[in-house]
Amino acid sequence: MVVVSGKKVHRYTETTNFSVMGRDQGLLVPSDADAIRILHTCMQILEEQLIQVPSSALEKQTGMLWARKLDYTYDDDKKSRELEHDARRAASYILVDQVSFYHILSLQSPEYPPLEELLGTDPTQLRKYFDKVLFGDYQAVFDFNIVNLLPKTAPVTQAINFVIHTIKNSKIAEIRRDLLGKIFHQLIPMEIRRHLAAFYTSNEAAALLAHLVIDHWDATILDLACGSGTLLTEAYLRKRALMQHPDDSKAHRELLSQIFGNDVAQFAAHLATINLALQGNLSRAERVNVTVGDGFEISPATLMAHDSTFKRRKPSLNGSSEEIVDYPSIDVVLMNPPFTQHKRLNPVEKEKIHATLMQEGLGKYLNGRMGLHALFILHADTFLPVGGRMALVLPANTFSSNYGINILQLFRDKRYSIDFLIERVGSANTFSEQCGLKEYLLVVTKGRRIESDATTLLVTLNTVPDYVEVPLLAEFLEEAKSTRQLNPSIPPEIRFSSIPQEILLSMVNWNSIFQQNTSDGKADSKLDFLFNDPECFIPVINAVQVKIRRGFDGTHIDELSLPNKVWTIATITPSYDMKIQNRYTRENLTIPKRNLLRSFRLPRLYEKIFTPGPQEYLLIIPEHPPLSGDLERYVSAMTEQLNGRRIKEKKEGAARTRNFSRNWYSHTARFKSQNRVGHLWIVWKFNIKTRRGFGFYATEPGAAHNAFYQVVCNNANWEPILAAWFNSSLWVYQLLTHSRSLTSQYHQLMIEDVKKTCLPLLERIKPEFRERIYAAARALDEEVGDSFRELFLAGKIIPLDRAWLEALGLPSDDITPVLDELTQFFHQIFARFELVTDPD
Repeated sequence: MVVVSGKKVHRYTETTNFSVMGRDQGLLVPSDADAIRILHTCMQILEEQLIQVPSSALEKQTGMLWARKLDYTYDDDKKSRELEHDARRAASYILVDQVSFYHILSLQSPEYPPLEELLGTDPTQLRKYFDKVLFGDYQAVFDFNIVNLLPKTAPVTQAINFVIHTIKNSKIAEIRRDLLGKIFHQLIPMEIRRHLAAFYTSNEAAALLAHLVIDHWDATILDLACGSGTLLTEAYLRKRALMQHPDDSKAHRELLSQIFGNDVAQFAAHLATINLALQGNLSRAERVNVTVGDGFEISPATLMAHDSTFKRRKPSLNGSSEEIVDYPSIDVVLMNPPFTQHKRLNPVEKEKIHATLMQEGLGKYLNGRMGLHALFILHADTFLPVGGRMALVLPANTFSSNYGINILQLFRDKRYSIDFLIERVGSANTFSEQCGLKEYLLVVTKGRRIESDATTLLVTLNTVPDYVEVPLLAEFLEEAKSTRQLNPSIPPEIRFSSIPQEILLSMVNWNSIFQQNTSDGKADSKLDFLFNDPECFIPVINAVQVKIRRGFDGTHIDELSLPNKVWTIATITPSYDMKIQNRYTRENLTIPKRNLLRSFRLPRLYEKIFTPGPQEYLLIIPEHPPLSGDLERYVSAMTEQLNGRRIKEKKEGAARTRNFSRNWYSHTARFKSQNRVGHLWIVWKFNIKTRRGFGFYATEPGAAHNAFYQVVCNNANWEPILAAWFNSSLWVYQLLTHSRSLTSQYHQLMIEDVKKTCLPLLERIKPEFRERIYAAARALDEEVGDSFRELFLAGKIIPLDRAWLEALGLPSDDITPVLDELTQFFHQIFARFELVTDPD
């Protein structure tokens, strides 16, 4: 056994299910799970010794210093300490990788001597092995000076010897090379991925993109934010499959020479190099073009020669020469760029990126709210000639945001053809590991858009096919794109439709296109025909007798509403003054009637169509005259609460800690919230899985903040019947086809989206039909059910839908097809967040 830091550490023989007997005695090749466990044990042994190394040095060597540099929230003490701990984990991972990689290399190349256990107390003896490889071209693997940082003590060298002995005697080197790369990937601690925004692309998504954009073996590939190299590795495999002689001794070397990657984190570039090199014999890989640095500082003009951090050093025997990676013309940019939001970007780094893009002539496309992913799209354009392609993994909200307009303008100006737009639905709607945002796969081609015939293939995947089935899926999609017909053998869980690119390029909400895709692109949609019938409906934007406006600005809404987290309502006196009590101190205060306004604050309290009135109150406190009495005591207590929250958020590393003015309490008075009082309201943001009601009518009016839209009719008698409309499946259909998807379940309705919806022509509905609608709405309120989904699947909303269709004058023969289309639509919608079997 080995002794480390005074503790006995059993060799690998005592930590696995099979014994280490020696290199030539028929040992089993470990399974993936065994290999991960072996290497993880090695990491733990080394991490213990790294406690003695200054964290600042480890952050610099592992590349995790970039997390601190880019995101200023690491100034917070707690988050900073987490980064220090995780830098040690990253360093231990890198050391284990280096030992493993060198061992494999020494088995394949006799020029590299086999690893031997160290003598004495100097861990830098490892450098005599690693430095030999720097004369080759694995700088991204071995140019970490972590060994030089280790203390020269017996426990440290004993820990290293444990790792050497374990790796040499475990037969890890005999695992298939492509699987070994995946094992190293899986070994990355999740907390390290979080610091580096390294939630890597799934193998299936990466393979699909590679098959859609690479059609010749010698295509040059670039990924400016390559992470662990999943996209680059799939590009390599796709290119190798297209070669006539993929097993030729020169093939590995030639393919690697055509693939270029970069990542800001040395840690990630380290893994990308390993993944690519392991695709062939290591002795035949003279060059792996993976570099480390800021991807925005790389451009075709500089050819990466402007900064020493981008040079690929290949010293001559006298140590004087260097080789520089020159980027040729790029055929394909493959990228899953970091999704870092604009508000988390370090202002200095953000300014540098904007300056670079302006120098590249892209200034007119910049928007201050662009995150890193959008900025990388602009930068990637500079590498592509006409005919060059981008294949990207992007957050879906890229194209339901204001800055998305700027990207679409770039696509228009550079005549990009938007070839494929692919979404994934179901319980997981992403293409990256551990990502919480809905994502798209996007494929575009520069300079190849033909105005008269340009279409985009929209693809919805209920499930992502198994890895081995991806090539067939890509073939199906290519065929569908060219013929606009779907191969009948394609699985039913894959849906597609074509859309003219001019429509897509003019839309600020791509999610609505996918929602419409749930009808499988039918040209004879009864619903679409119905909503376009001017005898039945009018677009909101043209409905002059109906005004829809957002509630008042909700700043400090929690502190200016009663009850809240601190204060509960005790009683309301006969004079309508309110007595409140502090939930924690039991202090009692009296709030004057003149400072109270009934209001709607929490949407979850208003799920029924008809409600008696507001259940909450809004405080209206003018700035003058000066505060006094209980009102002053309330404001003082809540000011202290706001201060405490601000301090806590700052300590926890919040991206922004909101400052508040001395007279914050007068916000509702200054914004004249009392002018936003009404009976009829619809929700602004909703969860389609859990929300029951989407609008309500209150007998007693109230004010509401901007979580609601107020609907005001010139004829007040219309408002109750509109509440019934806002809870019909017909309205929810419009909500989902025009709102913006935040996740698979959450949707947001902006005012410009509301204007695209339609309202029934109420003045044409006869009184007897109005009564039927009222009756159906009141009956729906009595039904038991927690959500629209539950009520719809139980058939409880059909009577209200039917009442509306009859009131609009649809013949009975047309009502059933409309209801059937609604049923099909919503079953497909529900399948977006959980697997729901479509009706027969």
